[in-house]
Amino acid sequence: MADVSFKPVTEEDVRFMVANLAKDNVAEILATGLPEKEFLNDFLTALRKSPYTSAGVVDGKTQMISGVVPEFLDRKRGLIWLVFTEEAKSRYWVELARWSKRVLNEYLKVFETLYVRCNVENVKIRRWI
Repeated sequence: MADVSFKPVTEEDVRFMVANLAKDNVAEILATGLPEKEFLNDFLTALRKSPYTSAGVVDGKTQMISGVVPEFLDRKRGLIWLVFTEEAKSRYWVELARWSKRVLNEYLKVFETLYVRCNVENVKIRRWI
């Protein structure tokens, strides 16, 4: 059984994730119009704007990063974002999904409502929701 935990996100985690993003995540990011070469800067900017973030670690290796961005007009509502590695998607999805419930419960201590946007073809994320 895999050793799963969550921790605060570091810049090293972000750099690793950008280099190892799952194909679903890359497709969703490209759909926003952001050039692939700008992933790292955009991701680092998103982390600075998201006061609530966590890194999912499996067997000592970051496999997922999630966070919540408060809505501008209603700070009690938060948009969840989530990126993961292809390895996480294929090998550790169940473990990370179970652990992420704990993280969501922590976010719900701050926000009354959480929501997510994703590609309708991203079945794993839709099931997680």
